Amino acid sequence: MRKHLNSGVSILRACGALTLAAVVCAGPAQANVQVGAVTFSGENRLSAYSNEVSGPGAASSFLTRHSNFDDQLSLNSDWKSGKDVRWSSQLGARFTGDPRVDLTRASLQKLSLDRFSPDRHISLGDFFGSFTQYTLNQNLKGFKWYEENAGGFQTGILAGIAKNRWDDLWTRNVSETVDRYVLGAQVRRSLPLGSAVGIQLVGSRDDRTAGSTADWFAQNLLGVNWSLPSNADMSISGESAWGDATITHPATGREFKRGGAHKVSVR
Repeated sequence: MRKHLNSGVSILRACGALTLAAVVCAGPAQANVQVGAVTFSGENRLSAYSNEVSGPGAASSFLTRHSNFDDQLSLNSDWKSGKDVRWSSQLGARFTGDPRVDLTRASLQKLSLDRFSPDRHISLGDFFGSFTQYTLNQNLKGFKWYEENAGGFQTGILAGIAKNRWDDLWTRNVSETVDRYVLGAQVRRSLPLGSAVGIQLVGSRDDRTAGSTADWFAQNLLGVNWSLPSNADMSISGESAWGDATITHPATGREFKRGGAHKVSVR
């Protein structure tokens, strides 16, 4: 039998336990506070439950027995500095005593600081690194700078590590086999009649974690994307990417590969 007291967890998931025990469904605890020019907002999602397992299959149950909890906390802030500059920060944490939910009792889930202005966006911490489909689309932890310059130019640089969790930066996650570091840059030029051309450079390097026997990669990518003048009836765009990779196999040594990919879209 599972007794479940829920605050802010998915109603569908919580109410699915009705056949086993009574369930209380409630919304998340939320708050918004204005302190001077800074707006703070927060949300807390708490799930408290108790699992009692019996019967012939009790020993193989995936549930953690007896009372436990899962608490997800989100804190955000937003403020302005100057006429056209806006700042935003996000912090997310999780607390749980259930190892089936998370082996770490307290973990930092998200941490970011963003600066926005009419011609520039700077990110520190968690961000989504996005250039094009063939070059980069990945969540990273690190630094991103995007700027729109006079003459229709847009430029961007980024550097980061591809990790889902912050505590993996200072503790060893036994499920991870490599640490992947990413460095990238792009330049895009907007042209008349909705046309544009861009170029991207992306490099990534793996650092094998202690005790891992997995392959690790060193890769360089060059990408070019473009779009032709379009109208309401048709648009034509395309993308090409060329890359080379060095794959290190712990048992057999290094392997070198090169390749490319191309696409044209007509809509």
